[in-house]
Amino acid sequence: TKGAIHKLSRDLRMELQGTGVRVTEINPGRVISEFYNVAIDDDEKLKQTVQTNCEDLIADDIADAIVYCVSAPWRVNVSQMEILPTEQTYGGTQFVPFEKRSQ
Repeated sequence: TKGAIHKLSRDLRMELQGTGVRVTEINPGRVISEFYNVAIDDDEKLKQTVQTNCEDLIADDIADAIVYCVSAPWRVNVSQMEILPTEQTYGGTQFVPFEKRSQ
């Protein structure tokens, strides 16, 4: 689970303190992938899940974040990075743009 990965990352960071090894936990939001097509077998539910007004991240967005973390100076440890699409807030919840809220 996500909670277990978070705890593992934190514990690893503590255990490796002083060794020069950096541990980074990257938490991506919605990323375009085949995951939903494989995980959801109901066509209507799939349509509701994937068709949103939110522009999903692409794999290159996550790759760029990883490059940033590993290329940071040795004195810098990016311990945790959350990467979300601009209009995603948390847990898949979407931000409703102001124009749409006022209609």
